Amino acid sequence: MDAASADALLARVRGGRTLWVLHANADADCVGSAAALQRAFGGTLGAPDGLSREGRALAERLGLEVDPWPHPEAFDVHVAVDTSSRAQLGRLGPLLAAPLLVDHHAYGDLQAGAPAKAWDPARASCCEVALALLDRAGAALHADVAFALLVGLLTDTARFRHADPAALRAAARLAEAAGATMEDAYAFLERVDEEMDDLSARKATLVAASRAQVDQWGPWLVATSEVGAFDGAAAAALVRAGADLALVAQEKSASARMSLRASVRAKEAGLHLGEVANAAARDVGWSGGGHEAAAGLQGKPPLAPARSAVLRLARAKLEAA
Repeated sequence: MDAASADALLARVRGGRTLWVLHANADADCVGSAAALQRAFGGTLGAPDGLSREGRALAERLGLEVDPWPHPEAFDVHVAVDTSSRAQLGRLGPLLAAPLLVDHHAYGDLQAGAPAKAWDPARASCCEVALALLDRAGAALHADVAFALLVGLLTDTARFRHADPAALRAAARLAEAAGATMEDAYAFLERVDEEMDDLSARKATLVAASRAQVDQWGPWLVATSEVGAFDGAAAAALVRAGADLALVAQEKSASARMSLRASVRAKEAGLHLGEVANAAARDVGWSGGGHEAAAGLQGKPPLAPARSAVLRLARAKLEAA
């Protein structure tokens, strides 16, 4: 994280009315980060395209007020949280010229234009970036905020599957500050899974599987499909079913989007889906970015050129492995 840029961001959020903008379908990493930042520096949380089920449960636990229809003109400062690309800002995307940024994604189109940012792609979660920013500002770490950051870190590392030593140290610190155990955090997420089982999401994964086209590139299996919703969950299910790379898209009259997921072996071979999504989006005038094994892109129809660009870039990377 660049110290000067982080200090510039802190100066801005301390001196004006701040809108913390959550990405579309905001997950626990995004909600936990934004909750910690709002508690420390004030401002309003805006979620123009809703919260995920884990994000929603975390917001309810914290008693957060999240504005689904924020008006950017009412604020002096706009900060995108856990957001790498403009497309992830949903309907606020066209209204925010150059938002400040708190993020950890390596690839995206918001970093270059951000006037100030707390950005650290070496971090496994945005919650770690938020924690580092709180430390830099000398802000107190309250128990409920620490628990939210712990849950966010846990989910974005796939429950520690992708955690590095720094993430594990941060998790231990957060658990101690929260007065909680890892079992408490896991139990919270397990309750969310049990109480908020979504029939529509399960149906979408089955539809994606039934429509999937499977291609083989040497030792790699690639699945492409389309659904009407829950494209991310469907892509993840295709990888669990055996695909090394899954592309699941949805296309509407005015917008199209695509979720990408990769297997562990594809990731270990050097495939970085955030890099692929960002490069493909630039090729076709879309917006995209994400993690090594999970990414997405979004733009105006038609869908086919974007899908072709993703497949071309991903194939070149895998065949060179």
